[in-house]
Amino acid sequence: MWFFKIFVICLLFTAVSYGESFDQLIKKVLQESPYIQSLEKLKEEGKGAVKTAKLLPNPEANITFGRLYSQTDSGFALTDFYISQPLKLWGSRKFSIEKAKQYQQYLEYQVEVLKNSYIGELYQLFFRALYKKESVLSAQKSLNIARKSFQFIRDSYKLGEESKINFLRARRELEKAELEYQKAVLEYKTALKELSAKAGFTVDKVEGSLDKLPALRSIDIEKLPYTASLQSEIKQIDKEIQLQKALAKPQISVEFVGGEDPVDLGKYEFGIGITSTIPVFNRNQGEILKLSAKKSSLHSRLNYEKRRLLSYIEKISEGIKLFSRQVKEIDRKVIPQLEEGIKLAEESLKLREITPFEFYNWKSEYIQTINYRLGLLNEIHQLYGEYIKIGGLK
Repeated sequence: MWFFKIFVICLLFTAVSYGESFDQLIKKVLQESPYIQSLEKLKEEGKGAVKTAKLLPNPEANITFGRLYSQTDSGFALTDFYISQPLKLWGSRKFSIEKAKQYQQYLEYQVEVLKNSYIGELYQLFFRALYKKESVLSAQKSLNIARKSFQFIRDSYKLGEESKINFLRARRELEKAELEYQKAVLEYKTALKELSAKAGFTVDKVEGSLDKLPALRSIDIEKLPYTASLQSEIKQIDKEIQLQKALAKPQISVEFVGGEDPVDLGKYEFGIGITSTIPVFNRNQGEILKLSAKKSSLHSRLNYEKRRLLSYIEKISEGIKLFSRQVKEIDRKVIPQLEEGIKLAEESLKLREITPFEFYNWKSEYIQTINYRLGLLNEIHQLYGEYIKIGGLK
């Protein structure tokens, strides 16, 4: 087990020495990311809607100037004016404000949904980059083994103690290990570029440990931002239906009117008037029917999304449990056997008890197992990234 422990210690030491941890990355993203800033600005739209709903409608004013002349009369005044103020009755102002507040809450939930999705993608890209970084270390380890065995076989070949075919095989294995290392480095750099593009700033290195697995916390489906946004949208429609019913009633305006006396010029008459719509033909039935259908559709969608999310969370949980068990099984059984085998293979190769071909088989199986284990850890973090997107981040 000592061989594997040294290998893991090297991985962890290199991982935590430089770069940014996920917590540091998120802190920086929340402060600097243009995308996060744009989401925060989106909330201002809701505040504006509430402010608009609280305002009373502007009054209307009309002023007319004129004078009629004839051959027998000097004329008479046609000058008059009026000011009309629409009233918000039947609770229409109240329903408008409540509708705007629900819209504001809906936007806030939507912002949380978008934030969770963004942070979940960042988490996945971060740990994919960390996985690629540790894959570089694994490829480096494979390269070191290949280089060491090549040097031994080359020296033996020069002394005439090894065949040329084995020498060529050793050189080919070394060249293969060098190519795999170069590929791993390239994939790590590519992963960093993808992470940088999503974060909105350059990330040169990442630090952390794939072995530090996250714990799933319980989620209340009703309180998830996504389902809460649907519930808020339904409440918004409820308020809109109430508003349309209020608007279907007579809409009243109060008028203040005045005009110049046509007989006694220079004198004005004033009065107060009331105007009203008469909702005989249009009582907003079509709009109310359309809103009711949309509300029913949203209820069905909400129920569907709840079932889908429950199933998806269960799938994520089962996947993480399965991969975690496999990692533990590899650590408990497979790695110790392979470590013992490769140690014996190194000694046997020096004693010429096994062929280089048999040694490379042991080496290949050991490195493949290390990479498979890293792949399982990466899969766990990718699944947890999906969990964050749903709203599972603490």
